[in-house]
Amino acid sequence: MKQTELCEITITAPPGNWIIEFCKSLITEKLCACANIDEAIHSVYSWKGEIHEELEARARLHTKISLADTIIERVRSEHPYSEPSLIVTPIIAGSKSYLEWIVNETC
Repeated sequence: MKQTELCEITITAPPGNWIIEFCKSLITEKLCACANIDEAIHSVYSWKGEIHEELEARARLHTKISLADTIIERVRSEHPYSEPSLIVTPIIAGSKSYLEWIVNETC
C-alpha cells in the first residue's frame, strides 16, 4: 500500500442529522473507513456577490483515492446544498497502522 493511495475528503453541510446519516451510509457501504464530524463550525463565505455567515457541520472522511469520485457523486446527488464545499486532499504521511486500517475498512 502506498500512502498516496489514500485521501481525506472534507465536506460541509447544515448542522444536524443529515451529515451524520450520510457518513454512516458511506461507512456501511465501505466507501470510507471513518468520518470525523465537527458539528459546529462558523463559516464565512461569498455567494452570488454577498457575504454570508452560517453555522455548519464539517466531516472529514478517510478513504482511498480510488473511491473519491464515487463519494463526490454521492455528495452531489444527496447533499442539501446546491454547491456543497467538497475538497479531496491526498494523505502523504501518517501512522502506518492507521493507514492500513483505512485500506482494510474500505472496498
